[in-house]
Amino acid sequence: MDLVQLVAEGDTVVGRFRCSATHKGAWRGEPATGRRFEAVDEVYFFTFQDGRIADAWGLEDTVGRLRQLGLQTPEDASAGYQSTQPCGTSS
Repeated sequence: MDLVQLVAEGDTVVGRFRCSATHKGAWRGEPATGRRFEAVDEVYFFTFQDGRIADAWGLEDTVGRLRQLGLQTPEDASAGYQSTQPCGTSS
């Protein structure tokens, strides 16, 4: 995970990250594909209290991650699309 930006104001810290990893275990009901995803955007808000994280809230580009792993997204499913390759590859 790469830290892209970090902003603090009062008791809140916001981090913008880019996450890359290899899908080695079950995730969202899908068995491991062994495929890699790269530079998926994530943003998290952390609220601190007494020097510790008291609350966290975040957003992740789950659709981008699913597509890179060659897994079907909710949008793909509703459109009848079935992918067998990660985004950016040709058949």
